[in-house]
Amino acid sequence: KEKHSKSKHVVDVSCDSNLPAVWVDSDRLEQILTNLIDNAIKYSPDADRVEIAIRTTLKDGEEMVRVNITDYGIGIKKEDLRKIFTKFSRLDSPLTRVTEGTGLGLYISFSLAKLLHGDLVAKSETGKTTFSLYLPTKEHSGGQVWWD
Repeated sequence: KEKHSKSKHVVDVSCDSNLPAVWVDSDRLEQILTNLIDNAIKYSPDADRVEIAIRTTLKDGEEMVRVNITDYGIGIKKEDLRKIFTKFSRLDSPLTRVTEGTGLGLYISFSLAKLLHGDLVAKSETGKTTFSLYLPTKEHSGGQVWWD
């Protein structure tokens, strides 16, 4: 557990042992994770924790590494989930009115996940939102390096 320096949130990280390797551009991966974690903290001001869980999973029949980032904020309405990965999408809520942003972070994160041959999906209900980043394992990359 790690205390986030700018908030009262505790970031709780759990990770499977013996995760397979993934081949990605580390700068792009850092950009995705930074955006998702910052959003989780920013949009859950009354919660006290953000959970990050890194696991091996199957997605569409392929072994992937999944990074779940879960916050316990107000949640995202089901009808709004379709819009969150589009350019300049900012949901109308009291939190988005008081937080800065252009509405490009999730669009960029989604685009980078696809560029890394992965995926980014969101699930939400009142009081809980989880973003799941899927990354292909080295074994399923065909030995291809996507970034130099």
